[in-house]
Amino acid sequence: MNNKIDKKSSCILTITLILLISLSVNVYQSLTGIRYKKELGNEIYKSIEEVRTRNESILLTLDGCITSQSITKEEILTLYKNYNLINIAELNLWEKYLKNIEGSLFKKDNKVDLTESSQNEVFANIEELIYSLLLNYMSDNMDSIKLDEKLSMDISVMKEISNELNNYINSFMEEKLSNLQGEEKAEKMIRKGYWIDILKGIEEINSKYKNYMFKL
Repeated sequence: MNNKIDKKSSCILTITLILLISLSVNVYQSLTGIRYKKELGNEIYKSIEEVRTRNESILLTLDGCITSQSITKEEILTLYKNYNLINIAELNLWEKYLKNIEGSLFKKDNKVDLTESSQNEVFANIEELIYSLLLNYMSDNMDSIKLDEKLSMDISVMKEISNELNNYINSFMEEKLSNLQGEEKAEKMIRKGYWIDILKGIEEINSKYKNYMFKL
């Protein structure tokens, strides 16, 4: 009789331990998931803010170039730095998207169509153009250079892209994330999938210019 009771108690204890271990694992995974989403949200928000603020700086520089129909060495350096940082930020967004594409962070109907995606191609081409300007003109003694017809057209198209990007991001933020700050914005971007909407919006703008040749 005692043996039966001991076996029953042992069985209950084993089941209890298994349940406790399972519960602990689930709690740990849940906390890890929450922490991961928070870190991911902060990184994504930082990248989007980098795109937004650097693009605003680019617009100011391009306006000056178009008004004067010239470009200074300082403006070339400023453009190169800002386009480079936009490039890095957008690539970071793509990295996060492709890494998590099959995860639970995504709604099934909220994915970027990768079949026609340029994935950062336009900003990479612009950065290459600015780098060519650096190589060609930074060694000259001139403080600025006049824009020829092709370079003037390139800068006008660059401004057109930046204007579209600026209007899109600011309108989206105002509509979806107004009255929120910092981590609140980051959390809602992840929870609602807004960062993917922004990535798709950037991609749609870029796709309109992917066949334009940014070359000296």
